[in-house]
Amino acid sequence: MRFQHLKIIVAGGLLIACEKSGLPISYETEHLRIATDLEHPLCAGDLIAFEGVIGRVEDELGFSMESKVSVSIWSDEGWGAVVGEYCGRDRSVIGCTSYRENAIYTSLSAVEHELVHAAVAIPKLTPFFSEGLADVYGGRRQTRFGITAPADNLGLSTTGVDRRTARHFVMWLRETWGSAKLGELARLGKHAVERFDAVYGLNFAEAEAMYFTEAPYGYPSLDACSGAPLDFADDLGGWRAMLAFDCGAGEDVRAEGIGMMVRRTFVIPNAGYYSLSTDADAVLLSRCATGAIEEPVRLDEFLDDDVPPSYANELSEVFALYLGARGETHRGSECVTGARGQGPKPQSYRAYYKVSGHRDRAPGACSGS
Repeated sequence: MRFQHLKIIVAGGLLIACEKSGLPISYETEHLRIATDLEHPLCAGDLIAFEGVIGRVEDELGFSMESKVSVSIWSDEGWGAVVGEYCGRDRSVIGCTSYRENAIYTSLSAVEHELVHAAVAIPKLTPFFSEGLADVYGGRRQTRFGITAPADNLGLSTTGVDRRTARHFVMWLRETWGSAKLGELARLGKHAVERFDAVYGLNFAEAEAMYFTEAPYGYPSLDACSGAPLDFADDLGGWRAMLAFDCGAGEDVRAEGIGMMVRRTFVIPNAGYYSLSTDADAVLLSRCATGAIEEPVRLDEFLDDDVPPSYANELSEVFALYLGARGETHRGSECVTGARGQGPKPQSYRAYYKVSGHRDRAPGACSGS
């Protein structure tokens, strides 16, 4: 996948404005012109991640984005004031894609999801498949069985679809038959259900029966364990990394709230007690699934000194260590791994945590820095 030089567009001392939203276009990548209304800027890692979503769709599903898409992004807090102007009256919608305008209007949290819609430019694709593809190929969402059967969703609109069922079924199709067939299915558009057997050799009802028999409880997201590996330091007997929180130039630095975030992944081969020290503002640690999730895991089975997997309970629990006024340890519930901060701090925080081996079916993959 190729990335053009990421740049800020300036014309006559004024930022060019997105035609409809009126927001200033601040960033341009190979496939995107991005306008924002955010309190803090996007980082280089965000732009690379956005391009990565498009590249994954192109590589796996066989689509190609022929012209640049205009992307207007508002903060999650500010989105409610503009959603009606761009995405209709349903205020629960957090983003939308206009194929006619070749444009995306979205809150920050839904950017990756909408990028998939823009890359899979099939306007009348059955919503069940369209939403499932966007959730899966957006890369962030882990999957699990939903509360409805796949067949119950086939006649529903985009806002009515059980998204949990949609993404789990789509991920099962991907894991069972591969991504190329998903691309073939998407190209069938509104005929995806009735011509399902032309792609998979069995009709939708037969596939659904197979799904209920064979699908695991859940799957990790496509971006699980995606952080660069930490190098092992022989003198330390563990892992060490020097992280530079440079928003403008750091290819793995992403904006995170009022700060920045970097992900790192490391493999702990043996159960035991490990220590962590950092001068970042915060560290989020979680075990990340590297294969199918066979059964649910309850977070309360992991005591305060153990790091739970990222798929505990609702698949969004992590063990969070924050540097507070007294160095207290708190629990967090963001499905994020890595560290976030605005730069080096003069003080450092050392925490100890236990990694137990009784649940690991293979060497546990953990994230942290």
